[in-house]
Amino acid sequence: MNTCQRFFLLFSVAVVLAVLAGCSGGPSLNEVNGTVTLDGTPKGGIGIRFDPITLGTAPGFSTTQADGTYVVFYPGAKQGIPAGEYKVVFFPQETDDGLPDWKIAPKYGEESEVRATVNSGRNTLNFDITSN
Repeated sequence: MNTCQRFFLLFSVAVVLAVLAGCSGGPSLNEVNGTVTLDGTPKGGIGIRFDPITLGTAPGFSTTQADGTYVVFYPGAKQGIPAGEYKVVFFPQETDDGLPDWKIAPKYGEESEVRATVNSGRNTLNFDITSN
């Protein structure tokens, strides 16, 4: 086998390995849904971010519907997030009309101490947060 053939063979193997690595689809995702209440009442328009504590993965995001329910999505519009421990951050979701007239207590914001464990499979995580 001459040098050109060897180079072509090595190059072909490298391309195949790169394609296979790119097709792995990323981490295994697990369904996460639930209901968020604000001062005991289900509330729509609450943004939720699941920040991984120990994982080297991206956060998951959601926004509550009018009945307070939510489903978490991973980047790339994929439903679910990897199993692990998360810090959960809540924030008023801005709309075309601006920010809502209700508030979420700062203790649920960026410095949130709310933690959640996501296990393999389906997870239902309900949160009761307050405005003060």
